[in-house]
Amino acid sequence: MRVPAKSTIVLKDSASSRTNRVLWKWRSGSTFTKAEVGAPNTSTSLMLCVFDRNGLKVSATAPASGTCRGRQCWREVPLGYRYTDLDGTPDGLSKIQAKAGNSGQGRLVVRGKGPLLKMPPLGLTPPVTVRLRRGDGAGCWESTYSVPTVSDMLQFKARSD
Repeated sequence: MRVPAKSTIVLKDSASSRTNRVLWKWRSGSTFTKAEVGAPNTSTSLMLCVFDRNGLKVSATAPASGTCRGRQCWREVPLGYRYTDLDGTPDGLSKIQAKAGNSGQGRLVVRGKGPLLKMPPLGLTPPVTVRLRRGDGAGCWESTYSVPTVSDMLQFKARSD
């Protein structure tokens, strides 16, 4: 389990579900390599999970490989991988960026939005834990949030402990 140098989370729940949103930004606390992410462009799915004290609240997967609007969803770039699915299928994730780097420079960014992102009514009970894990179980990145900057029934925002 990799812990961050720092990270932030923003969750927004809308009545219509059309504007549900998740944004998680994670910066590495040590060297983060491209290989740690696996090969999402061919075989490694990634799953974002959000837990509060009472259990799992949000779960969304970016499947390995695949085509999104006629193009590859995952693209390998020199320092990592990028995922783009403007339709957010199957679970509402629209963008993922994994970038290798030294401590404080490596990063993961996960964005999701829209009606396919299943967002429960918020009002989360800290501590809130966000995990991004490989579908094959070979890697996991995590952040914990004990003191939110905003927490109500419509949104949750926090910086990691």
